[in-house]
Amino acid sequence: MTALLAVGCGDSRTPPRVRAGLLDLSTWRFASGGSVPVEGDWEICWGRHVPPGSSECPGRAWESFPVPRLWSDAGVSSPIGARGIASYRTTLVLPLAGSPRTLRVGSPMTAYRLWINGEPAGGSGTVGTNAETTVPRLENRNYRLPAGVSRVELLVHVANFDFRGGGLRRRWSVGLDDQITEQASYQLLRYAAFATMSGVIGLVFLLQFAFRPSDVTRGWFAVATILIGLRVVFANTSDLHQLLTDWGSFGLSIRLEYLNTALIIFAGLGYFQTKIPGVMPLRPTKLVQLAALALVPLHLLAPGEMVLATLPVIQALALIASLLAMASWGRAYRRRVPGAGSTLAAGLAFSIGVAHDVFRTRTGLGAPIEVFPFFVIVWIASESHSLLQSFARSFANVEKRSDQLEDSNFELQETEEAVVRFLPVDFLRVLGKESIRDVNAGDHAQIEMTVMSCNLDVSEHGSAARTFGLVSQRFSRVEPLIREHGGFLSQQHGDTVVALFPNSADEAVEAAIEIQQAVDDPVGRARPAPSGGKLTGTSIGIASGPVLLGTVGSGESLSSVAIGPTMDLVRRIQQAARRAGASILVSNSTRDRLGENSDYLLREMAPLAEEDGGEASAIFELRPANRERANPARE
Repeated sequence: MTALLAVGCGDSRTPPRVRAGLLDLSTWRFASGGSVPVEGDWEICWGRHVPPGSSECPGRAWESFPVPRLWSDAGVSSPIGARGIASYRTTLVLPLAGSPRTLRVGSPMTAYRLWINGEPAGGSGTVGTNAETTVPRLENRNYRLPAGVSRVELLVHVANFDFRGGGLRRRWSVGLDDQITEQASYQLLRYAAFATMSGVIGLVFLLQFAFRPSDVTRGWFAVATILIGLRVVFANTSDLHQLLTDWGSFGLSIRLEYLNTALIIFAGLGYFQTKIPGVMPLRPTKLVQLAALALVPLHLLAPGEMVLATLPVIQALALIASLLAMASWGRAYRRRVPGAGSTLAAGLAFSIGVAHDVFRTRTGLGAPIEVFPFFVIVWIASESHSLLQSFARSFANVEKRSDQLEDSNFELQETEEAVVRFLPVDFLRVLGKESIRDVNAGDHAQIEMTVMSCNLDVSEHGSAARTFGLVSQRFSRVEPLIREHGGFLSQQHGDTVVALFPNSADEAVEAAIEIQQAVDDPVGRARPAPSGGKLTGTSIGIASGPVLLGTVGSGESLSSVAIGPTMDLVRRIQQAARRAGASILVSNSTRDRLGENSDYLLREMAPLAEEDGGEASAIFELRPANRERANPARE
């Protein structure tokens, strides 16, 4: 958009120039040829403000002097030096016929008054004869030229006691009213678009930096881009400067412009240095940055004369910074560093803009367009694209890694769930552990609970596959019944499973009854139970008492164990049930723990002798009171 706005209109004819104080436009067709710059050799009277209507330069002769140009710039000779007063004059020869014409005046440095055909037309600031009576001001203005006359004489009084050099530095032009208005509007829109674009891009990357402070490259780029956008406001070239800084004095405007330029050098080098670390030489870069930063307090606090004296330093630092950046990025490009090519091309455009701006300032030569903004916008657009591509790649990598992490987490969750099948969650809870990852060898706890040992009575005759299939099928029927009644499996040895019930003895007994109720006819002992069929020949022992739970093994292999007298007792009770042909036998300790409302039939059996010859343990056959005896044949 900004580049398009930079394109002007006009025909292929070369407009005439001012020669010896005369600009002959008598044959110029403004409608087709466009406006004409009032540039060339004006006449100047040094050290005097010539009264309107007078043709004499008191004590001197009128001399030829280039416009636009400052008195102090290279290639010209000023007998009064950089500061003082002078009068300019030139004559425009215009066609008699045609639409009204307008004179566009780019603000001189620093105060002026204009007379057109001897009549006061206006000016900017206060024109005096010394520093006390002169008030500088920067302002572009349009003046309507007299209609119906062929010769228009322009007389300009200029006074400068504040800037580094007086004179008509900015471009003047003459054209039809709508042409001049359109040009002024285009200029305002160009610089407004440039400042807005730079500011918005800078704010976008500043927000990215705020969310990710570790990415200092985006931070440097954001600051540099915002400062470059502000330079259009502080550089006293366009109507945008007048609109936004009308509240400030001339001296403040100069301070802000120089301060802004020094900060651009500082931030720009910071960006170039961090985009690809190790490319730019550290010591020279830091020296230039520190030198630019040292100018900041001078621009804020020093007297105006000292501020103006820093201009050559700023220009030298800008050129050195550009050379450092180009040399470094050239090396990066030769090393085939990713992104170095685009940065080198964009940096070259930036450096051309800087060099042109320095050259124009040093020589005072005018230019149809101030190219710095347009070359710099190429750099901003290119670097923005490069950084956004980098951000997009980083975001894509984050998404990819996020997907990989999600898959890994899913696999870990499945692995933990699989491991928990071997070390039940209830076992972890008893040990006071939240996750299996927290379990270590030697973790243990002693708890009062009821233990059930159940033999599924699977025949080992037949093939291994058939036997194992039958065990697996019957185990898959028993385990859910145990869990439904608050128990969990502790051990499995062949066709015998051991379950722990930490809550109550009634839950263990209820689970045993439901397992026992799955008993089928004796035929089922020799073949796998069909789907949905019943278990056969189960013998169950139940005992209550202290159980020691824990883990044993090394750091690489762990096993859960449940040990203690209660575990030994329940094993022996289950074996006694199998020998006696009983379905469910319970210990005396379990009987004592049954609830008051328990509805069971208990029949005392022969005491279970202790293996070590100690006192025998009382055991009882248990049946539900509302059910017929499970095995009438044994009666």
